[in-house]
Amino acid sequence: MNILVIYNGSSGSKLSLREGIGQIKKHGGKLIVLYVFRRDYDKELCAGRKSHLSKKDKKKAHSKTLHHEVTARDEASRHINDAKRILEKKGGEIKSDIITTEESPADEITRCVREKNIDIIFSTNKRYRLNYEINCSS
Repeated sequence: MNILVIYNGSSGSKLSLREGIGQIKKHGGKLIVLYVFRRDYDKELCAGRKSHLSKKDKKKAHSKTLHHEVTARDEASRHINDAKRILEKKGGEIKSDIITTEESPADEITRCVREKNIDIIFSTNKRYRLNYEINCSS
């Protein structure tokens, strides 16, 4: 059995990760953790690309955008390290892999399902309810 866990560092995704680990321990297989880094910048932060701004304002907006991206990447790194710690602590000797990407979440999930022969996908919604999908196309 191959399980894909959609992970973003939230409490809900940690729940999904723990559930995925439990299922792999019970049934065997491999656990794939997918972390998608998203560059969702506030429109205001991207204002530096607007032609009506002065050079100074463009530079300022660009600097803010870079600062927010660095902060977001630092946070992403912490989330990935949290996932590694959970895998080490709860997973023991299970087969696992962490994939990080900046691609479209839907495209990346689809790619993983096809390339890694995923049987079940674990994710959570905003209310931290565990969702899972069984791949019936296999």
